[in-house]
Amino acid sequence: MTFSATVIGTPGSGTPTGSVQFSEGGTTLGTVALVSGAASLSISDLPTGSDVITAVYSGDANFSPSTGSIAQTVKQAQTATTLGSTLNPSTYYQPVTFTANVAPTTGSGMATGTVTFLNGTQTFGSATLSNGSASFSIFYLPAGTDSITAAYNGDANCLKSTSTALSQVVNQATTGTTLQSSQNPSLVNTAVTFTATVTPQYGGSATGTVTFYENGTAIGAPVTVSAGQASITATFTSAGMFSIAATYSGDTNFMGSTGSLSQQVNASLVTTTTLTTSRTPSLVGQTVTFTAQIHPSSGSIPNGEMVTFLDGGTAIGTGTTSGNLAIFSTAALAAGTHSITASYPGDVTYQGSVSNTVDQVVQKYQTRTALASSANPSTYGQSVTLTATVTTGGPPPTGTVTFKNGNAGIGIGTVSGGAATLTTSRLSAGTNSLTAVYGGSAASAPSISAPVSQVVKPANTTITLTSSKNPSNSGQSVTFTAMVTSAYATPTGTVTFTMGSTTLGTATLAAGKARFTTSTLPVGSDTITASYNATTNFVGSSASLTQTVN
Repeated sequence: MTFSATVIGTPGSGTPTGSVQFSEGGTTLGTVALVSGAASLSISDLPTGSDVITAVYSGDANFSPSTGSIAQTVKQAQTATTLGSTLNPSTYYQPVTFTANVAPTTGSGMATGTVTFLNGTQTFGSATLSNGSASFSIFYLPAGTDSITAAYNGDANCLKSTSTALSQVVNQATTGTTLQSSQNPSLVNTAVTFTATVTPQYGGSATGTVTFYENGTAIGAPVTVSAGQASITATFTSAGMFSIAATYSGDTNFMGSTGSLSQQVNASLVTTTTLTTSRTPSLVGQTVTFTAQIHPSSGSIPNGEMVTFLDGGTAIGTGTTSGNLAIFSTAALAAGTHSITASYPGDVTYQGSVSNTVDQVVQKYQTRTALASSANPSTYGQSVTLTATVTTGGPPPTGTVTFKNGNAGIGIGTVSGGAATLTTSRLSAGTNSLTAVYGGSAASAPSISAPVSQVVKPANTTITLTSSKNPSNSGQSVTFTAMVTSAYATPTGTVTFTMGSTTLGTATLAAGKARFTTSTLPVGSDTITASYNATTNFVGSSASLTQTVN
């Protein structure tokens, strides 16, 4: 709106100058300088209602001040409200957001205040406008075609308006029905409770009813769903397998669904099972027969029913009933103690039962080990073959034999054809206490032989003595070499070189040879002797030569 003030002096007095101040009530709207005696002010934010606009001329050197006023009526702006949906069609309990946009259609400015959202005449939410827009989310709109409107409640400057109705299509949600039994299998004439749980697609609480069926026939009247569940109790008067179904009817918002299970109903005749063995202890590989006897509280167990025999918790075989007995034989039990039970599963007439536990002890076959030497006594370094013979009353023994000299192992042999051998040349001279220790196998128990006293005699030696220069000259260096040999091994130790009763020196054997060098032999014919010093394993020996020194 533009307000114009014209200041007019007396006729013939000229044109006033200066400025005009515009105000509404006590509020200054603006001050404008006069141009040709007129001043104008444009304004768009006057409050609604009857406003009195006053123009006050300030006066100038020639004209005195003056005032003029006008009554201005300001009406509220017309508005238009539009409505949109984030998801259309939607499914029951699926979140949908409605957004209302409010804009003035007359005047200018921004609408403020609140918007009320309605389904038909029923309010389901409200929201405050922000920048002319308000949104509200809802997930419980009823299934069907809902007429949604947004009603703008207006403010001081904007009139109310209501959107065109939006047809929001809400589909029924799917459901899943699961069925549980309070006991499965159950017994004849025992109450069983079946519980159906209805789970909606997106959530929410299903209403309606569930009808339970046994082999296609309804069990009682439909049951009302409460907190998503419905239960019914039934009693079966006969044994067998029954197909149980639970059908949810659905409601306005939820589709129907069905769950099912198979209910095994066994007869209530009690059985007990006793288990016996043909022998315990038994030996590895020996056949053992287990007999399970089923004792029914009435009547007889049908022939041909399966009984499972278990070792601990592991099934090892089955037997079929005949005259209330089931038999299982096995020769495959390993050595040790086995906890054997028999489990009768029952049938539509008789309840199952588990037998007592039989401790089946399976022992290995005892063995006897004998040790023999190929040469006793023997000579140090001589190869001796030790033979351990393992005998048993069971299957041919397998495994290994450890040969020992005292507590020290000297070798291992593999049992083949009931015997294991070890050839050695490392036995020390003296009396060796030899044993053979059989380690046993899956079927054979360990055993140890009686000790064999293996006598090993020290080996005889032969020594030869040579000179590096004979004859030699006085003061000349001469090397004497003693070679010591034996039949089975190379001697070790030391050789002492002497001249008469005088010891010249001692040298250590290396590869059977010992050397001594001297340059102090006296002139003449010197008798040089090399003496091999005996050890535990070798007999001593000596040799001499005449060394001529010029």
